[in-house]
Order: sequence, then structure tokens, then C-alpha cells
Amino acid sequence: MGRKILVIFILMIKLVDLLKELNFDNLGKPFAFGDEQTVWKHPEDKNLVIKKYGMFSPKNAIDRMIEYYEKYPRFIVKSIKSENPEYYYQEKIDVKSSMKDIHKLTLSIYNQVIDDLSKKYPTPLDAWKTGFKNYPLGNLISNNTDDGDKKGNWNKLISKTIYGLEGKIEVPMSLLFDPYIYENYTKDIELVKKLKPVYEFGKKHTRVGAFHEANLGYDKNGDFKIIDI
Repeated sequence: MGRKILVIFILMIKLVDLLKELNFDNLGKPFAFGDEQTVWKHPEDKNLVIKKYGMFSPKNAIDRMIEYYEKYPRFIVKSIKSENPEYYYQEKIDVKSSMKDIHKLTLSIYNQVIDDLSKKYPTPLDAWKTGFKNYPLGNLISNNTDDGDKKGNWNKLISKTIYGLEGKIEVPMSLLFDPYIYENYTKDIELVKKLKPVYEFGKKHTRVGAFHEANLGYDKNGDFKIIDI
């Protein structure tokens, strides 16, 4: 019993230290920026980051993030309130590797689909008219084909990848779950199986109306967790 009390006491001390006021002037430069948040390394705990919303973000943004974590820990990364309402703490996860894996898979699937469609339909326009109009694949075909070229050009739709991160056509994560692509190409891929419930949750709950690969990362167990919703 005494050992258990000692452990609890040590954990309480660590939590008190964690919640001490931070001086941002001593934190150095941020290591990550988003549309709404700026991220710093925690000066004492390598497993945490410090996140701060911009001046135009909703006043309840931090409380919302923490409430979502407490309610949905399966999907949301661990988020901890600080004594200062201007910032909060979040478990550090591997966003870079997660994005790289998603981009690599998405571009590979996209190129395979375009190659297969080019053998089935004479032009991108023919494929688009067949039933992809209102889905991610149809949007990519439409947005990356010259409107003035009624015949279209399948070669324009091939995307080259650099280290699995870049392509001349920006291919969104949502393409993996395009109904046609999911049913015919991706539903049995392990990464997609792992990603799908997190993606569906993020798409449903995101505050800004768009959920993408920069909103999540791998936790220490290799599972996808959402860092911004």
C-alpha cells in the first residue's frame, strides 16, 4: 500500500510541474505550424508538445480538443489542459511517417486506377461521365483535365511521386475511400483498414469541414490518432 501511495505522490508532483506557467520566449522557434495552431517541443518532457491556437480561432477550441480526447480516446491523441487558457499539451506522435505512408499509398493507388481507366475509356471525360462526377476520383479527373480539350489526355493525369510525398497532382487521402476505388482497390489493404475508422470519425466531427492527412499521425503503438479536429 505504501509503495502505491508513493507512486501516486510522484505522479502528482510531475503533473504539478507540467502545469507550471510556460515562458514562450524561452521555448525557441516552433517546430510545426498549421492553419490554426503553432506547435513547440516541450522543454522537459520529450513525449509532449505544446500547442497554441491563433487569435482568430474559436475561444473554446482548446476545451473542445480536450473534451474530444476524454470522450473519444480511441480516435483522439492524449490532450492535457494547462493552467493557462492560451495553450495546452498534447502527446507527441509521428505525423511525418503517417503522412508519408498515406501519400505513398494514395499516389500509388491513384496512378494504378488512372492506368486501368485509360484502358477502359478512350478519354478522361468518358470515364467522368460514367459515374465519378460527385466523388474524389471524379473531382481529380475534372480538376486536372483541360476543360477546353473535349477529348482529354490520360497522360496529364499520371502523378509522379518523390519519396512518396509529392506529385504533380495533389491526391487527397479521401481518394482511398472513394466508393469505386475502395470497393475495387483499397478495402483489403491493411493501412486502409486501420485508417478507415479514424478517417470516418474525423470527417464527421471536424470543425472546419475538411479532414486530411495532416490532422493525424501514428501513436507509440502504431495506431492512427487525430491531433486536430
